[in-house]
Amino acid sequence: MRRSKGISLFLIAITVLVSVGAYAFLPDSIAIQFSGNNEPSNAAPKYIGLLIAPAVMIFFHVTKEMRSRGVHRANLLDTTVFFLLSQGVLACIQLFTIGYNLGLNLNISAYINILLGIVLIVIGNVLHRAVKGFGQGISNRWTLSNLTVWKKTHRVSSFIFIGAGVLPIALNVVRQPYLTSISAFILGASILLCYVSSYLFYLKYRNV
Repeated sequence: MRRSKGISLFLIAITVLVSVGAYAFLPDSIAIQFSGNNEPSNAAPKYIGLLIAPAVMIFFHVTKEMRSRGVHRANLLDTTVFFLLSQGVLACIQLFTIGYNLGLNLNISAYINILLGIVLIVIGNVLHRAVKGFGQGISNRWTLSNLTVWKKTHRVSSFIFIGAGVLPIALNVVRQPYLTSISAFILGASILLCYVSSYLFYLKYRNV
């Protein structure tokens, strides 16, 4: 717990220090959202644009202990991994955004899709360990009906999320156009597949 909070504080400090250091060199309005072809799609005053990520990171840091109270002991490590992953992703997004607005030639859309792929792969690697009835994992009327449906669903869903994470990274490597739209479709389809699989397992094992 102490080590994870220390890493979190380090990431927050780096994000804040870089933001403060870059503030004077940034234009009054900075790009904060990007389309699939790496063109800015939304902008904000720089004091707001630079505040969003650090504010969310600080909120996650302060509320970590409270959010961990209802977590089963077997999933505490996974919760910590997600916490640090969230902090790392937010820090990366902040640094990418600052670099782009300082004039660096950065493909923000590609980087975001790589981060999305990494997040999905991590989720896939820990999803099968989610303990039933503790607010984690795929909790619906079918998975909560019995332990067999829960385990089968989460085992299959782990593979689905890992595959969904590999695809955006692979498509990014081959410079697939419309990558952002494709990644959004992959994410939505993966979630839908997980729920469909839970229903199919429920039909098969509901009387177990």
